[in-house]
Amino acid sequence: YAADEAFVSSTRYCILPVATLNGLPVGEGIPGKATTALLESWSAAVCIDFVNQALSHLPPAE
Repeated sequence: YAADEAFVSSTRYCILPVATLNGLPVGEGIPGKATTALLESWSAAVCIDFVNQALSHLPPAE
């Protein structure tokens, strides 16, 4: 794909980076600069750290 990055936006997930599409990486396969900047700005505006909130549900790494 030719996109450098992609994300999905919705009420529930806010801004969700897309790393792969149909098994192929989008850009470098990690959240890009624009996606990261949007997520950080939105998190600051609503005073919620969405990334840490999502990661808090994962089991601790061993």
